[in-house]
Amino acid sequence: MTKSVSWLPITKEHIEQDKLDEMENNEKDRKLPDLTTLKDPQLFFEWFGGLLHPKLRDENGYPVKVVKLAWYQDKFARMKRAVMLKNNKAGVTSSEAICGDFRTRLLPESAGFDCLLVGQNQFMADQHLLDLKRDILNSENAKGWMITNPQKLGLKEEKSKSRMLYIHNPYNPKKPSRIIAIGFSEALAYSWKNVNRLHISDPGQNTRKNQVQFFSGLYSRLSNTEGEIKIEGVAGERNGYFYNLCRKLFHLEDKYQDEQDFLDPERELIADKEVQSMETSFETIEIDADDSVEAGIISREWLEYMKGVLSHDEFMRIYYHVFSNPEGAIFGDWKFGDHESLGLEK
Repeated sequence: MTKSVSWLPITKEHIEQDKLDEMENNEKDRKLPDLTTLKDPQLFFEWFGGLLHPKLRDENGYPVKVVKLAWYQDKFARMKRAVMLKNNKAGVTSSEAICGDFRTRLLPESAGFDCLLVGQNQFMADQHLLDLKRDILNSENAKGWMITNPQKLGLKEEKSKSRMLYIHNPYNPKKPSRIIAIGFSEALAYSWKNVNRLHISDPGQNTRKNQVQFFSGLYSRLSNTEGEIKIEGVAGERNGYFYNLCRKLFHLEDKYQDEQDFLDPERELIADKEVQSMETSFETIEIDADDSVEAGIISREWLEYMKGVLSHDEFMRIYYHVFSNPEGAIFGDWKFGDHESLGLEK
């Protein structure tokens, strides 16, 4: 005769106990790396466990983990206020989210502060934060630092959600750190009081006309903390804040002078009044597809394939950061098919 099993109903007390058990397990998993590792992006990336390469596979067909940063990822992560003009799919947004946004939240001087992770729109900002959360959950060393349930010493709302990542503060548990995803919204840019880091990804892909006030709002968040500003992006059209910033920092004036005078009659006004001191305000780093090929992040074969898929202008914009004419501009010709890339030797 089969014995019947009676199941006890799940009560609120059971759920609360499960949460407490999870907290205790997370506390055991949380081991802070030494200060030398925390202050070094490459050592921290190794402690984090690296990232799975989207293409490379081992002999069994499993993804290969990359535990060494490319030279430009490492260099950019060590800068305090910098602008990177890059090719697409260089792996910078992910590496900077881990070795910049997340790593700095564990440093004594940054724990308890907020980092704003800014995308070209709210959807992409949310996606960047979601990617970071997944990477943290896949890291044996890092996963215990993400707050997924309200903590014993914290408030009920202090847990990670779609647009906010809460991180344990090892020096003051009552004041967790946050990474907050925001899109291009002036109201959001001016709303944060405890920010010491800005990570702005692909601002050149935003098409709104008045971007100056948005960036002014972001920069003003650092007035009390004098924190970090990291801007990384692919070339877009020859207008907007990011283009004017890059034009000044990377000396693009001569390259686009004749066309820009016609397309943007207020260019000199922008240059003089909006970005007049940018050359001394930011460090710079410039990479193209050849650097990503050399680092093993994209392949030469893929570049050759894309030559036949994309128009000449789009190929150069996406992989060799050449800013394009605004849509409908009368300058330039449209070439399709095979063509020569820059392919500059290092």
